[in-house]
Amino acid sequence: MDIILFGCGVSGYEALCFLGEENVKCFCDNNPDVVQSKKFGKPVLSFMEMKSWRKSVIILCVKNRKDIYDMARQCEENGIYDYVAYELCKDSFSGGEEFLNYVNDPENRNSMRKKMWFARIKTLEMQVSFLKQHADIRSLKPATGWLRERQLDCVRTSAEFLTLIEPLEIHPFLCGGNLIGYVRHGGFVPWDDDIDFSLIRSEYEQFKEYCRTNLNEKEWCWEDMADHFSVWRCQNGVKGIGMDFFVLDYYAEDYPFEALLDCSRRVREKLMSAVSLKDKIRVFERAVTKNRQYTVPQSSRIYFGVDNTEMDHKYHKGYIPEEVLFPLKKVKWEGEKFWVPNQPEEFALYEFEDIWKFPEDVGIPRHFGTAINE
Repeated sequence: MDIILFGCGVSGYEALCFLGEENVKCFCDNNPDVVQSKKFGKPVLSFMEMKSWRKSVIILCVKNRKDIYDMARQCEENGIYDYVAYELCKDSFSGGEEFLNYVNDPENRNSMRKKMWFARIKTLEMQVSFLKQHADIRSLKPATGWLRERQLDCVRTSAEFLTLIEPLEIHPFLCGGNLIGYVRHGGFVPWDDDIDFSLIRSEYEQFKEYCRTNLNEKEWCWEDMADHFSVWRCQNGVKGIGMDFFVLDYYAEDYPFEALLDCSRRVREKLMSAVSLKDKIRVFERAVTKNRQYTVPQSSRIYFGVDNTEMDHKYHKGYIPEEVLFPLKKVKWEGEKFWVPNQPEEFALYEFEDIWKFPEDVGIPRHFGTAINE
């Protein structure tokens, strides 16, 4: 197959000499000033021209090591997946003929790309590890662009919905990542992309019944997700920005915490055979009914319901003292007023083992999986 050298600078000339002029068809370059001219005796194509030839040539990226990943990314973003990062592998070969014989095999080219990206991943892991050790998570800047707009949409939508349900006199309070955001950042976690609330069991059941009876798909729609309850703004049945609601229970003073964890483990085992969402809901309904012998209207200790996704976590600190949660406080968060636990930081430490360290998913919105700067 013919060789195209992507890059006609100093590295491109070196590659031309290494491979032999007779083995190189042409150059390609992003610089419009050299496209459609000749460099070192070879014609220079535009990137789009090279793209149209990608299936009949071998493309060697010959940028310097610092910029080679940008060139590889440009190829892949334009559907060119068969290329070789020449600068990262040339030193493994004693001469141009050995190199050409090797890259003529598509399996070898594929192996070279895998090694290249694996090396890149290792480098990035080292950089992230360094930043985690030396940066203060509290100093991170807020989100920007589409993610910030989504965060503010979540706030506006939630504030409007909570105003709608004010006659219920219930108190959904910020939890999960939103509570961490309140404690640690004074607002959203910079990469968060949704909003979560928790309710004590009596209010949670009252809330679900209200939604089932009063919400319609013209404005708001809801769904029981088995381990939480979701509400979305709707337009003609199409879901928009939503909120998730989770449940907590008061537990009897003589109910051992390990017994609760054992109960939750048994429930999770039963869920493994639940195929549909309806099956999961039934499993949780039975578990909640059975667990009522250990839950009470009020006590000195609170924890997540057996039908709360928090029970899936490996980390469990123990029962939450009632005074950590109640009385709830109303605070200003992202420009609107929301309820939070009486001791927000302490409550967050029952949900997360360490709220002050960088998590594994730092920078990645959970529902979109897209980096915050994209």
